[in-house]
Amino acid sequence: MSHELRTPLNSILGFTDVLLQGLPGALNQEQRRQLDFVRQSGQQLLGLVDNALDLARIESGRSGITLASVDLGTTVRKVVAPMDVIAAERFIGLDCVCDEGLLVTTDADKLGQVVRNLVTNAIKFTDPGGTVTVSVHGDPDGATVRVADTGVGIAPEDQKRIFEPFEQVDLGGTAHGTGLGLAICRELCHLLGYEITLESVVGQGSRFSIHVPLDAEPHDEGPAGGSS
Repeated sequence: MSHELRTPLNSILGFTDVLLQGLPGALNQEQRRQLDFVRQSGQQLLGLVDNALDLARIESGRSGITLASVDLGTTVRKVVAPMDVIAAERFIGLDCVCDEGLLVTTDADKLGQVVRNLVTNAIKFTDPGGTVTVSVHGDPDGATVRVADTGVGIAPEDQKRIFEPFEQVDLGGTAHGTGLGLAICRELCHLLGYEITLESVVGQGSRFSIHVPLDAEPHDEGPAGGSS
């Protein structure tokens, strides 16, 4: 399924890039504008395919965990640093404040995917001139990774259901995603034995927190919110 879905999408994106580079011939402004739409739509669809496959692997118990001792602050900074370019393009400040020397045993790739999804959402739903802050701070029984933004915020009645697959909320015309990013975050946190929580005020922003306990017990399989 992964191969069958990705191959034609990658072909569409590849040939679109060739056209935009002008290799077969020069493009006028309108042709370039329309090809940009094709590329953006193709990238969005490829992202949806990747997210759907990730969620399917997690819920089927086929997303294995590779544990290692890592510096939590360093791990999070490596994930956040490349996203500064995306934030700058939207005129959004992206700050990363991490305690040093917090050694935890985790799957760095899966934790990184959670942080990446949260930061991507925060940037998407924050207006130009706003700020996204990623922090890592130690506490007596572990550490907390937090992604806070000054964006549109989420109403109390929507704060639980946004973690369900394909659930989206009306954010006053703000661009919507696939509705899978937060579902994947929840399932990956469950897989790692972590808890993810949300605090949000409409018009003031949102704050997602992941508690990483010293004695986390990863789960081998099974969705966090589905039936068992």
